[in-house]
Amino acid sequence: LFLSLFVACVLVVGGCARKAGEVWLPKREDLTVGRFVTRVALASMPMYQDTRWLRYINDLGNKIVQVSERPNFNYRFIVADTPEINAFASPDGSVFITTGLLKLCEKDEDQIAAVLAHEVSHIALRHGAKMLQKDAGYGAIAFVVFGFEVPTGRKIANFISQLTSLGYGREFELESDARALVYLKKMRYQEPALADFLEKIKHLDPAQLP
Repeated sequence: LFLSLFVACVLVVGGCARKAGEVWLPKREDLTVGRFVTRVALASMPMYQDTRWLRYINDLGNKIVQVSERPNFNYRFIVADTPEINAFASPDGSVFITTGLLKLCEKDEDQIAAVLAHEVSHIALRHGAKMLQKDAGYGAIAFVVFGFEVPTGRKIANFISQLTSLGYGREFELESDARALVYLKKMRYQEPALADFLEKIKHLDPAQLP
């Protein structure tokens, strides 16, 4: 019975053929996995308590959201209180940025906006769903629908680890850089801001990076 249900689910959700680059994974599925990512991140990092910074980051982030491809999605901007220089986006709409990264930006709003724009674009372009399709395949649906844990659960765990430390992979990171520039231009921020930030990252001691 379970096998029949799974096959039916795959046929309904996946279809018989898919175009290259098409996102076939239902939004509810990458949303479920995204919630796992956010839960793990919140449990592993202390949250910054300065309400002024939290309000500032949320206000800035939500302005960027309005010029993205998914302006009506439920985004959440979270500041993690850690010297680690990092920012990442979860498929459920959560964008994390660390105090270490904010310090690196030296309160330069253009650079902070560039970082947030990059992360927002990962969510707007559904890079999480595309990664799940590539790495977990139809097994991702089995995980979220039926709760299968092995080996698909292990793939999901690897997915969470990659998102929070390595990002979405070169192809999607480059696409997000390009989209971030579009967002920044729409908001009339300085276009070199993203390049300036990436230049800073390039000259950091590797030990400072996650």
